[in-house]
Amino acid sequence: MKETGMVLVIKAALKQMAHDGASTEQLRKYRRSGFGAIQRYCQQNSITDYSPEIIDEFVLQMRNEYERCEISRFKWGIARRAAELLKQFHISGTLELEKCSSWKSLHNPLHREATSQEAANPDNIIALVRRTERALASIELAPKTLQNYRWDGFDRILRRYNDFGLTDYSPALTNEIAAQARAAYEKGEMCRSVYQNVRKAAALLAEVHSTGAVTWHQLQSYGLRQVNRGFSEMLDIFCADALKTGSIKAGTVKQATYFTRQLLFELEDSGFRSFENVAPRILNECITRVAQRYSSGVSTMLYGVRLFLKHLYSSGATGIDLSKSLPEHTAPRKPIREGFTEEETSKLLAAADRTSVIGKRYYAIMLLASQTGMRGCDIIKLRRQEINWHTKEIMIVQEKTGVAITVPLPIESGNAIADYLLNARPFGGEPYVFLRKDQPYRRLKRICGIMPRYIRKAGISNDVFERRGFHSFRRAYGKWLLEAETPIDMFGELLGQTDIDSAKPYMAIDETGLKLCALGLIYPAIGGAGI
Repeated sequence: MKETGMVLVIKAALKQMAHDGASTEQLRKYRRSGFGAIQRYCQQNSITDYSPEIIDEFVLQMRNEYERCEISRFKWGIARRAAELLKQFHISGTLELEKCSSWKSLHNPLHREATSQEAANPDNIIALVRRTERALASIELAPKTLQNYRWDGFDRILRRYNDFGLTDYSPALTNEIAAQARAAYEKGEMCRSVYQNVRKAAALLAEVHSTGAVTWHQLQSYGLRQVNRGFSEMLDIFCADALKTGSIKAGTVKQATYFTRQLLFELEDSGFRSFENVAPRILNECITRVAQRYSSGVSTMLYGVRLFLKHLYSSGATGIDLSKSLPEHTAPRKPIREGFTEEETSKLLAAADRTSVIGKRYYAIMLLASQTGMRGCDIIKLRRQEINWHTKEIMIVQEKTGVAITVPLPIESGNAIADYLLNARPFGGEPYVFLRKDQPYRRLKRICGIMPRYIRKAGISNDVFERRGFHSFRRAYGKWLLEAETPIDMFGELLGQTDIDSAKPYMAIDETGLKLCALGLIYPAIGGAGI
């Protein structure tokens, strides 16, 4: 190589990497965290010329930062790889480096397999980490996810235990490590992904230590307030009984739990730790304060709280039925929620990248919603056996109503689903049509979060973005049915509605139909005595 300047060597290496067919993502990683880190190191130390010794000094500094947990394992790995590539490129002009040899410096002395004596101790931190990693491997997480938890989470926790000279699991220390990671993230000293891996690793250790197993679930938002143990147990029993009897849908139970928790917070702030001395007047005052936080949805809030209070009375937890202290009626608030227009729907569908796995999946989901009016909860729970390709129909039991319906499957939606199943859907034994892109390959939990992204990509104005979501596909489909003068009974069947009043929100956005219902103005006759 003729170039001696460090910047020139880096630019030439990146150019050669692009020439060799490196992907855009790979080039981005090396430009930012690999060669970019080398260039920043040289700028900080006023180094302009290239030399192998400078590269070795850079690698040693990066390793020290990694040992001190100041950078993630990913950054350490990509920086070291970039340094080795740059040294080879400067000598030979090629970038055909094999796997880097193992680093010989001191590694975490606790990051090893547990001895037989340690494994026999249920509180030993090394044995606990190993059990947790095996439990995670059993639920078929992606290798990259396991690696992130190991090096960003468990490795960091083990280092802190080693610093304090502890060998047994301490919930207090583990929680402190997670809290310090949160503080570092808020100061901008730690990236969000590393902080999340630390917090998740701490939660996994606590779960395995107490239950011996891992239940894959999403952690609650950080800093979320919790009610006291007595109230918490009441909520848990209410949820378990409601789900066991099947009298209330899971979504309704979740909603009722949320609103009830707000009421319990008010009771705690008023000095109550149980329902023993809660009088109807006190409960009414608390629920009034809770209702002031919501500009809409007060009736939904009262319905959920009423379910909980009736459960307390029927189970004997309270001597009187406190649900009677709640208002029976609330002033209705009826906002008009318009669906997507035909032009907006076309833009949203065009925004999906149908050459990618995620794009194929969401294109099929949005097209199916726009052409059938199916609810989002029914789409993400759609099973392969519920699609009859011969009759072009979908036969499902609705999540919201529990009623079985048959939905016509348009050709375009069928083709989009088939394209996803054949060319994008991960292989696995799951019966559901739409699965996660990464392991574990399970059905999607929610799809409401996709709309803000596609609304922005489609260039739909912000005022629309504030008030429209995935359900707008269903509203648009209902409006189209009304404009086509579909009889009201058939309208209900196509949308899977069990109550004729459910059609009222759709009628409210049918401007053409509303004009036909308008009464003409009748002017009184002018005349008479005195005029």
